[in-house]
Amino acid sequence: FVTHMNQKATELGCKGTHFVNPHGLHDPNHYTTAYDIAITMKAALEYDLFRTIIKEPTHKVPATNMTGERTQYNTNGLVSTWQYGGYLYDKCIGGKTGSTDEAGRCLVAAAEDGDTLLISVILGSGPVPQADGSQAKQGQFTETRKLLEWGLNSFKRVTITKPDDPVDSVKVTMSRDADEVLVKPQGSITRTIPQDLDLDSLTTETKLFADTVEAPVKKGDVLGTMTLSYNGEIYGTLDLVAVTSVERSELLYRKHQIETFVHDWGLLVVVVIVIVLILLLFLRLRLSRRRNRRGSYRPRKRGHYTGRRY
Repeated sequence: FVTHMNQKATELGCKGTHFVNPHGLHDPNHYTTAYDIAITMKAALEYDLFRTIIKEPTHKVPATNMTGERTQYNTNGLVSTWQYGGYLYDKCIGGKTGSTDEAGRCLVAAAEDGDTLLISVILGSGPVPQADGSQAKQGQFTETRKLLEWGLNSFKRVTITKPDDPVDSVKVTMSRDADEVLVKPQGSITRTIPQDLDLDSLTTETKLFADTVEAPVKKGDVLGTMTLSYNGEIYGTLDLVAVTSVERSELLYRKHQIETFVHDWGLLVVVVIVIVLILLLFLRLRLSRRRNRRGSYRPRKRGHYTGRRY
């Protein structure tokens, strides 16, 4: 089971997590990070059952043949007053507590406001002094609420669109109607951005897929992209689409086909001629070598042995 836990953590993108047990009690090789816990919480919130479990203050377990009815209590003081009082937070949709002597008091929690969802992670907390001079014994709850309220007050969820005006053009071939087509941004980007961010200050960068396209071009064809960023951070990308349609000229198209055919066949003929010439030259060289070998053959004359006989 622990092996599967580590595999799942890796799949989720956790970089600083390693499990050695399923219960979370202290072990020097059992560790994680605030960022990895946030990644895990985000993945868990995709399950409706998980959301239901973490937001309920209590849950009654029906009686069985072994035990009577039991009540389980939520230990998250932001949604339940069973164990801790004075920490309820109406925008909190739940979370998970965890505390050991070595790790301190920890809490991962989430809050929703409209269509904005924020996740907060507090690790190693203890009693925390408050602005009024008091001391909160359960600092994991007070600091979580501060973080979530700061996030909700400092950021906003917006849908970013651009004016429906052309921003660039692409040259068009094979048409008598137009020699270019205008492109405009289309679609929208929904992002969480700082409350004080002026959308007009976003930097836009356009990128065309090609400088020239061949007709026909249909209105709405995607011919490039527009990237929106602020201070080097990319907020998203919009498609650049054709503003109008451009019909193809059949006369120009047929002419192009003929020219391409002639060009391709002309090139093929040249290649064939070169190959034939090479073969002819090769055959000629072979024949010439054979003739030379025949002409240089001279049979040895018979003579008398004049050596000494024994």
